Amino acid sequence: MEAVTILKSLEEFPPGSYHRHLLLQAATDGQDWQSIIEITDPPNTINELMLRFDAYYQLNDFKGAIATLDRFSHTLDLPHSMDLDLRKRARIKDIISQ
Repeated sequence: MEAVTILKSLEEFPPGSYHRHLLLQAATDGQDWQSIIEITDPPNTINELMLRFDAYYQLNDFKGAIATLDRFSHTLDLPHSMDLDLRKRARIKDIISQ
């Protein structure tokens, strides 16, 4: 988490930048799910969309995970089969967790 804090303080993290890549990698390695959600608002690639979805999923916020797909999957051209699979996974976990 310290790496995330340091990287966040350095500068902006524009889409496609190495700084953004390092920041997301540090947040993923540190399991800093909230930072991933903040950094990927909005996600700029399908990979960032998947990181954002997984962050919500790890936080057991399955409605947030689905909302992420609602907001960004069409814009980023997420393949329909992946979209359906992720939604199904989140809905099942949401039902099980209740």
